Amino acid sequence: MSVKIRLRRVGRKHQPSYRIVVARSADPRGGEYLDTVGFYNPRTQPAELRVDLTKVDQWLGQGAEMSDTAASLIRKVRKGGDKTVLLRDMKAASLKASDLGAPPKKKARKKDEAGAGGAAPE
Repeated sequence: MSVKIRLRRVGRKHQPSYRIVVARSADPRGGEYLDTVGFYNPRTQPAELRVDLTKVDQWLGQGAEMSDTAASLIRKVRKGGDKTVLLRDMKAASLKASDLGAPPKKKARKKDEAGAGGAAPE
């Protein structure tokens, strides 16, 4: 039986957060799991990521495989050199449109009360 380290979605509707869990590969995403090794909340500013690296190493030593997303998050924690890392917001870390030479975005204009009906009020 194959064991994977992967994300398990928790949280309310439209407010996801994830637990990094060890589960059998045949079990569904929200199904049973063997152990919890971390937590990831991408909705906070900055994104919150907590991982117990000793548990991760223990499971990897027993032959567990990591999903691509879990491997990426654990790699970021290992790079930070700490068991608990707060990641910066991914949007803030990415390049801005002005850095790429694109024209700035135009702001949306609100409709005037008089202009919304088409005729001027009397």
